[in-house]
Amino acid sequence: MIERSDVISFFDRCAPDWDAEMIRNEPVIRTILDNADIRAGVDVLDVACGTGVLFPDYLARDVHSVTGVDIAPEMARRAAEKFPDARVTVLCGDIETVPLPQQFDRCMVYNAFPHFPDPARLIAHLATRLREGSVVVVGTNGKTTTTNLLADVIEASGKTVVCNRTGANLDSGVATSLLQSKGADWGVFETDELWLARILPRLQATYVLLLNLFRDQLDR
Repeated sequence: MIERSDVISFFDRCAPDWDAEMIRNEPVIRTILDNADIRAGVDVLDVACGTGVLFPDYLARDVHSVTGVDIAPEMARRAAEKFPDARVTVLCGDIETVPLPQQFDRCMVYNAFPHFPDPARLIAHLATRLREGSVVVVGTNGKTTTTNLLADVIEASGKTVVCNRTGANLDSGVATSLLQSKGADWGVFETDELWLARILPRLQATYVLLLNLFRDQLDR
């Protein structure tokens, strides 16, 4: 397992040259921001923001606010120094423990999820934001459709829901949905068959909805 102190030390050492060595793929970044629906008026949480690589992109889209969080002090310091804009707040700390000043409409984890020492623990921590419980949907076919229908039904009953509606069904997708949540009554999550064994013990789902398992997926 990656040690937290090693992650901090590594990125502090990299910080002075981070921007100079950064290679940006503009079409890919635009696609990521479009898919995340980064648009005018939203409040963005940027987890593991580094030196604020995506801050100019958020601001160019006229977001309401950007809150960047990074565990490496030197990364966070440089991000804050580069962007004195009143819409930008930079916090140094661990996303699992740092107090956040507000709720958010969008959460970005750009090129950072592999650096979390224990992604499953992150999911367990974020799952505590769910007041009534969660449902995990798993199967070979129909996961995304069923997950979205179930989320719609729960919302129609007057409950709030956090859901990975786009089909991002690995641990990173579940964690990102929880990070983006403002707190909810229920979580409804599509989960890849192979990743269910890792996600379920941490999420402690109230219900598991098993759809189907095709023969070519029995190894999962």
